[in-house]
Amino acid sequence: MAEAAFSMVDVAKAGFRDGFDSAKSLSRATAIFFGLSFVIDVVAALAGFQSPTAGPVALFVGSVVKSAVLAPYAVLVHRRLILGEQDDDYWTAVGMPRTLRFFGVLVLFNATAAAIPTFLAMSGLWANVMIGAVGSITAVIVVVIVSLRLILALPVIAADRSITPLAYSWERTRGEVLRILGTMILVVLPFMAVMFLAILIGADPVDAFGVAWVFRHALSIAITALGAAVGVAAVSHLYLAQADGSDAPQPA
Repeated sequence: MAEAAFSMVDVAKAGFRDGFDSAKSLSRATAIFFGLSFVIDVVAALAGFQSPTAGPVALFVGSVVKSAVLAPYAVLVHRRLILGEQDDDYWTAVGMPRTLRFFGVLVLFNATAAAIPTFLAMSGLWANVMIGAVGSITAVIVVVIVSLRLILALPVIAADRSITPLAYSWERTRGEVLRILGTMILVVLPFMAVMFLAILIGADPVDAFGVAWVFRHALSIAITALGAAVGVAAVSHLYLAQADGSDAPQPA
């Protein structure tokens, strides 16, 4: 763990600043990420994956697909902020080994989140309201802790650092979980507030896939995509704040 404690507010502010800047500077990649995310949202709605009755397996599959779309974009943002690269070629990033490893870690996060609900559903225990509630709460706690402990593996992989990503992150985040959690809450809250305001405007239009429905979902995806850029930027700054000495990244 780095000796100097990082400032949650400073990291969050840097995340917003560089997240917005990255979304603008990497405009081509941002547009592709938004477009693919919107298509996935429409397909998920058609397949019923967004239904309240969707099971944990369906939710897991949806999360994996979204992670596959996010990975190339997140790698480009990380490399821009950590290494100073300005590449916004989304499709080239898709096939890079670093992107596949990055995606693998995201799937690990998704699997961690889905493991307990899936087990409860397969065992028939999910039908029990009390057990289902306890299982859901336990799953949330587990995935939050594991994700925060392993979160620095993502920028390590994106920057092609010659260190073991998961072991590095587990060591560097020791004793810092609450501070990292606080930082991510500062990053996420504004976007949650905006989404909440959008919900207050009115319920989802009854005419599914009509003009109003498309507009609402396009707005939601745009907010989510921008939030992803800000979140990735914040994680980049968490990594930079924790890296020192031989860990410090070298510009390409």
